[in-house]
This record gives sequence, C-alpha cells and structure tokens, in this order.
Amino acid sequence: FMLGDLNDRLAEVSRLDIMSSVHDKAMAYFQSLPATDVTDEALVQRAKALARIGIVRTELGRLPQALESYEAAGLISARLAAAAPTDIPRQLAYADVLSFIGMTRWYQGDLDGAQQGFDQADKVLTAARRLAPTDTDVLFALSGVDNNVGHVLEARGRMEEAEGHYRRMLEATQKLGAQAPDDMAWQNQLGLAHNNLAKMAVLRGDLAAALRDYRADVAIQARMAARDARNNAQRERLLISRATLGRTLALAGQLDEGAELTAAALADAEALHAMEPKSTLYQEDIGLYATQLARLRRLQDDADAATRLTERSLQMLQLMLKQSPDQPGWRRELAEALVEQAEQAIASGQRDAAAAPLHQALAILEPQLLQNPNDRAVVLATVSARLGLASLAPDSAD
Repeated sequence: FMLGDLNDRLAEVSRLDIMSSVHDKAMAYFQSLPATDVTDEALVQRAKALARIGIVRTELGRLPQALESYEAAGLISARLAAAAPTDIPRQLAYADVLSFIGMTRWYQGDLDGAQQGFDQADKVLTAARRLAPTDTDVLFALSGVDNNVGHVLEARGRMEEAEGHYRRMLEATQKLGAQAPDDMAWQNQLGLAHNNLAKMAVLRGDLAAALRDYRADVAIQARMAARDARNNAQRERLLISRATLGRTLALAGQLDEGAELTAAALADAEALHAMEPKSTLYQEDIGLYATQLARLRRLQDDADAATRLTERSLQMLQLMLKQSPDQPGWRRELAEALVEQAEQAIASGQRDAAAAPLHQALAILEPQLLQNPNDRAVVLATVSARLGLASLAPDSAD
C-alpha cells in the first residue's frame, strides 16, 4: 500500500518528503531479500517498487541513488522478460526500466549511456510489437522511446533524424488520442509530440508553424489540468507548455503576450514550489523561467524587475547545485542566468560589472562544450557569453 495506492496519491500532491523516507526504507528492505526461491509475482511487484523508488529519487535530484534503484529493477525485469518472451506486460515493464536508466544517464550528461538505454528499450518494444501489433500500450511505449531518442539526436546535432522520430511519435499519439480523448497519459504524450515538432520549427525559422504546435500542446495540457485541479504533475506540464509558448511569442515579436505567459508560468512554479519545496522539478522551473522572464523584462525596459528575477534564478539554481553539483543541465542553466545578469549590467551602462559573471558562465560552459560540442543549448549559451565578453573589449562598438 505504501508503495502503491498511497504512493500515487502522495505523488499527485507532491509529498516527496514522506515518499522519500518510505522509499529509502523499502530500498534497504529489498536489498536484504533473496533473488531466488520467490515467485514471479513477488519479483514483478519488487521490480515495480524499485522503479517507483527511482522516480522519486530522480525528482529529488538524487541521480546516483535513482540509477541504483533502476538498475536493481532492471536486473529483475530482464530475468522476468527473458523467461516469458511472449508475455507483453513483462516486456513493457522491462522496456520502461531501460528507458528510466537511459533518462537518468541523460540527466547526468552521459549521451552514450542514454542512447544505449533507449536503444535497448526500443529493441524490446519492437519485438513486442511484432507479437502484438494492435496493443496500444506497446504503441504508447514506443512513442515515448521516439521522444527520448529524438532528444539525444538533438543533443548530437542530428536535427533531421530527431524530427523523424518526433513525427513518428505524433502519428502514434494521434492514433491513441483519437481512441481515448480523456486518457491523461496518452493526451499528454500527444501534447509533447506537438511541443517537440514546434521546437524543430523554431530551429527552421518557421515561427508560424511553431506557434501552431505550441498552442496545440497548451490546449491539450490545459484541458487535462482542468479535469483535476489537485494534480500537481499536470499543473507543471501546463506551466512548462505555457512558458515555451511565451518564449516563442516573444521571438515572433509579440513581446508583451510572451512575457505575460512566462510570468504566469513562473507564478505557477512558485506556487508548486511552496507546496513541495524539496522537489527539484519545481526548483528548476523557477530557475529556468525566472531567467527567461528577466530577459523579457529587460527588453521591456523594466530593469528593476529583470534584476529581481535574475537574483531569484541564481538563488534557486545555486541552491540546487549545492545539493547536487554534478548535474550538467542545472549548471548550464546557471550559466545562462549569469549571462543574463551580465546583459543587464551592460544595458544599464555598468560594463565593468559584466565581465565577472560572463567569465563565471564560460568556466561552466566551455568544459561542457568540449564534452558535447554539438549540444545546441550549450553552444548557444557559450556563444552568448563569448559575444558578451567581446562587446566589453575597448574597441568594440556599442
């Protein structure tokens, strides 16, 4: 019950403090149990529980511990799947764990490890689809793998291949969504497919297409959120979708509307953080969207608001990194906040104050660029920091 029904209810209201305590005790208990002389049913339940533990540890930013949980679940799930190769639920469970392992490696900045996990999951699911070509659960799981593989390909700079996976994801989720318009998981996946394709459109410079897909995503997330106002996980999906749409509206020249949506997303993130201050999901939302809104406020000539927002972003990201210093995504977001801080100093005529945060940002970004030279987010952040420093040179034009 503690790892099942109660766990689900606690997840909806983000009571990670209770869940974490239960899961640490459960993990120690499972590690003390034998792997033999137990029924398959008991092993299935054990693997599910270990995966749940990994999910909560991920949300708390405890990635090495999360990986430990997923790998323990993977050992059990692999054994169960191999023993019953035609058992579709077992194949799905094993593929889920492999995807969790890949995602954790992704969060750790290990693209090869992430790719390996996702490719293994795809292999298991492709075999399952041959056995059960009409099984909607298999189709849904494959759409998730397409999403994950697309993200890795993006990070490697292989945009056309990534878009191919996203289009296949959209096709699958449109089929699923048409069958079950009220299924939250399927509808969320459909929204994510639109979101991914919108990002590809932005990279092509097709902002009209990007806005269409981002609006489609927001409409889906808002409809799902309206069904249950207490579901904090769905509230977070909606705020992320709104913030992404807001950023794109600003790119398209609709600065005020973009800032309004971004401000609403940040306010929602702050409200969720107040309910569950230990959740790194909400902490990261604050750090990321405070920086984005700071830039928009700067462009709106609201220097005081821009300064306050950047200070909030730096405060949150530095707190997160103090607890988990090796997370590359958080470190990049901290660098982006530092670049925005420097841009504000330059805009206000305090050019001497801009050099220090730019050098701090580059100290973070340049090692990441060496490790992943095709990572678009790292490349863009590094270019922004270098351009900022170049503008401070004595012979640079204002």
